[in-house]
Amino acid sequence: MPVKFPNQKHITVFKEPCSSKNIYAMINIEAMKNAAQLLKPTAFKLWMYFAKNQQHYELDLSSKVVESEFGMKKDMYDNAVHELIDKGFLIL
Repeated sequence: MPVKFPNQKHITVFKEPCSSKNIYAMINIEAMKNAAQLLKPTAFKLWMYFAKNQQHYELDLSSKVVESEFGMKKDMYDNAVHELIDKGFLIL
């Protein structure tokens, strides 16, 4: 498909096949757009960590788990948690 405008890049998305070992997450697109616009990158990463789970999924949040999954250091994690709380994305 040709590019329609000079500022565009034609992209084709290739994904690994979905299986029990490699699953996809269903995420509300509008909620994701809203979070991406309102949150700083580290808070958005943490939001995505929550959003990848099913409705009513419960977990015990730990900076160690987030560091192992996303490489987010504790101070970045703490700031992201506070931002999510302050902006109403996380209610404890």
